[in-house]
Amino acid sequence: MNVAELLITGFDGDKAIFAASLAPNMAATVVACVEGGRESTVEVCAEQATPAFTSIRRLVEDLARPTSSLP
Repeated sequence: MNVAELLITGFDGDKAIFAASLAPNMAATVVACVEGGRESTVEVCAEQATPAFTSIRRLVEDLARPTSSLP
């Protein structure tokens, strides 16, 4: 498995409130805003360098790895 980018979505109940895209050299976040029951609109969008990708990728790869023995 060669994961090159991660997409993380944050929810409040059934409403998506943000999406973060992580890659080895950047993180981009989009925050959604719902006004008066209307469709979501982008409220904030930010991009920056972050070391988080490698740690999170390793965690996800460990969780996705099949185990050789089941309880």
